[in-house]
Amino acid sequence: MGGFWNDFADGFQKPFKWGYEKLKKADKVVDKSLDGARSIAEGISNILSGNSNILLYLGLGIVAVGTAFVVIPKLVDKVI
Repeated sequence: MGGFWNDFADGFQKPFKWGYEKLKKADKVVDKSLDGARSIAEGISNILSGNSNILLYLGLGIVAVGTAFVVIPKLVDKVI
């Protein structure tokens, strides 16, 4: 008779265990998504607050492009 009650208890718990596992997987996905969003927000706040070197690199890039399109053609005209 004990086997029946053990089997009944296991069968009764299966849907709850299945649902719990599904919710646990969904929770992990949500945690990963929130961690990604947090890191993006931190990166944007660092750029806007000036705590990033990206502004320095952007300025150097603008100077390099300006040099390539303005100064170099004038030097080539003077040499030729």
